[in-house]
Amino acid sequence: MKLYEKYLQLKSNNKDKLYLFKSGVFYIFLEEDAEKASYILDLKLSKFGKDIIKCGFPSQSLYKFKNILDKNDIKYEIVDNSISKVQSNKDVVCEKVDLGKELDTSSNNSNKENKYEEKYKGVEDLIIYKQYVELIDYSLFILLKFPKMERYSLCEDIRKAIYDGLFDILYAYRVYDKSIKLNHLIDLDVKLKYIKTLIRVAYKKKYIRYKNLNVWFKKIYHIGNLLGGWISLCQKV
Repeated sequence: MKLYEKYLQLKSNNKDKLYLFKSGVFYIFLEEDAEKASYILDLKLSKFGKDIIKCGFPSQSLYKFKNILDKNDIKYEIVDNSISKVQSNKDVVCEKVDLGKELDTSSNNSNKENKYEEKYKGVEDLIIYKQYVELIDYSLFILLKFPKMERYSLCEDIRKAIYDGLFDILYAYRVYDKSIKLNHLIDLDVKLKYIKTLIRVAYKKKYIRYKNLNVWFKKIYHIGNLLGGWISLCQKV
């Protein structure tokens, strides 16, 4: 496949970048890039041919996913053999890019000018942030089912750990130092395991039903997957 051969060629030159290819009416990531992008962008993995892994999205969603990549400080390039249109809030940028050339969107002038402001405001666009807020909402709802005697013990421990985890996400998103960012992400990983342990205690004490346990764990599992991808990217930078 010419697309896959181009991917291998580009990765051999710079393995740290993600390469986003225009393929028909879709944009796709391949192989290792697809695995990383699926974590960050919450995209489903599928097959490209028989043995090649891919994930992607319709071309009309390009600007949405570009924003998420930019706000997560992901290094990437778009490879397109047609006219690519990127719609922003203020204007439309039209560029023609050959398949053999690379479009480095991280050098976009408007992104540079507004990087500080957008980086601070855009945390709500992160998939992991949205899922974590859902976890908080669900947790607060379930904690109401706990007996009053646990209000200032087990309930408070779960509540505090969950809120502390949100702080780790916000801080990791905001800080520029990669080592500090990584420390907060690892702290969040530990907190998620701690929260799961406390939930098991609540289940054994019959404060919650198995259905609640299962839903709670699924929410934490999805957050853990996204977190794992974020940690992996930080370690490789």
